[in-house]
Amino acid sequence: MNLSSNLKKIRKENNLSQEDLAEKIGVSRQSVSKWESGQAYPEMDKMVQLCNLFNLNIDDLLNQDIGEVNNTKQANNSINKFIDDFLKYVTNTIDLFSSMKFKNKIKFIFEQCIIIGVFIILCLIIENILEYIFWPLFSFAPDKIYYVIINMFKSLYGIICLILGVILVLHIFKTRYLDYYEIVKEGEENEISDETTADNLPNIEQDKLYLVKKKEKIVIRDPEHTEYRFINVLFKIFLFVVKFFAFIIGTIFCMSLIGFFVGVVLSFMFIKTGMLFIGAFMILISCILVNYVILNMLYDFIFEHKSKKIRLALLFFLTLIICGVGIGITLIGISKFNIVSFDSNMIEEKTIKMNDNLTLINHYGDIQYIESEDNDVKIIIKNTKYNKIKYDVNNDIYSFHVYYKKTDQFDILRDTITDINNKKIVLYDDCDINVYTNRANINKISANLNEYYKNKYKHNYEKRVNHLLEEIETYQEGNAKFQNEMYEFNEQNTELKVKLYECETSSCNG
Repeated sequence: MNLSSNLKKIRKENNLSQEDLAEKIGVSRQSVSKWESGQAYPEMDKMVQLCNLFNLNIDDLLNQDIGEVNNTKQANNSINKFIDDFLKYVTNTIDLFSSMKFKNKIKFIFEQCIIIGVFIILCLIIENILEYIFWPLFSFAPDKIYYVIINMFKSLYGIICLILGVILVLHIFKTRYLDYYEIVKEGEENEISDETTADNLPNIEQDKLYLVKKKEKIVIRDPEHTEYRFINVLFKIFLFVVKFFAFIIGTIFCMSLIGFFVGVVLSFMFIKTGMLFIGAFMILISCILVNYVILNMLYDFIFEHKSKKIRLALLFFLTLIICGVGIGITLIGISKFNIVSFDSNMIEEKTIKMNDNLTLINHYGDIQYIESEDNDVKIIIKNTKYNKIKYDVNNDIYSFHVYYKKTDQFDILRDTITDINNKKIVLYDDCDINVYTNRANINKISANLNEYYKNKYKHNYEKRVNHLLEEIETYQEGNAKFQNEMYEFNEQNTELKVKLYECETSSCNG
């Protein structure tokens, strides 16, 4: 039996001492003490008194866990309260709306549409802001993962906006109408304030509901009796969704925190750079501190934990100072670096005789034309360590293409680290084509290039038009074939109708 533990637990929950309980059921304190210790059991009439006193049945008191029983009852009461509040809200809304004049109904609908419209506009504005600020943070992810993450956040944002919108509309409606008007039946006029008399009511008929505006705008109410429980449940759902959204953001910041710690470790590979290393190290430390502050705030919000806000604020401002100093030191360190684009042994030169059909096409980028006194065309190609420009010649048309050399990524990484430690910035992907000739040749080459693209686009356009004409012709042939088939079908259908008519005629004559 659980009588001893249940009796002790329920007595403490009701703030009763053993003497108080003994007095209520007419026994001595020692008897209650023996019941709670399990040394003795109450008689049946005392058991009935205990059940009546604590609103329990004998089976719950003897065999069940009283804590679970109370929790079950509380949960059932909460569900029943939720349903009752919801039904009461719906009933009051229907009574209010049915008692309104037509003019007030139109005004009510218009106000609700304005509120919903303004809320939708605000949600759309916030969504556009998030697209420009928040979405680019995931641009590093592959396309499929990126779209999955974006769609997930959009769904969460939509759910938050929907729940918040419902809460907002219901709360404004309750405050603006249900709490501002009251339903009055005939015979209850005296219960209204002294300023509202029967003369103020418009032709009250028996058993008919009317709306009377409250004269007192400031009323002290008990929140537990004026708030609807189902609105609070909606708010809790909204708060849960927001916390889940905050948890996902916190997960992202945890991943970034790990990344910054990795960056701090890797920064020691550039320790030879001096001030650049110091500045980058300070920036990474400030990023770690910012992540800590944000994660601390998210933790406090999700788990409703209170931390020292002043300490976090001071830490955040200290982080800004460290980041600013680190950026300054980094800029000073970078100013001492040399930018290297090309090596002398990777520059190629070629001289071409100028003619009226000479055309230069760079499929990689632009060609830099530099005016000189030369009548011929001098081309200087600047390659890099990992890229090389090659060209093809076809009827005085020079087509330049960039070819990427097959190189191990770890070799590129090692070369980059070595160059940075030697205070050099090497532009490995920067290939240039410079053309030196006189102004007349430059104009002629540019005109030939424009004519080349014009003919190319014209050819593609004509090819596309011919393809569309072929499709139209194929469609017309198919349509003609379909028309012929329909004509044959109609003829066959007519013949069948004639035969059917003849059969019916012969049957009738028979």
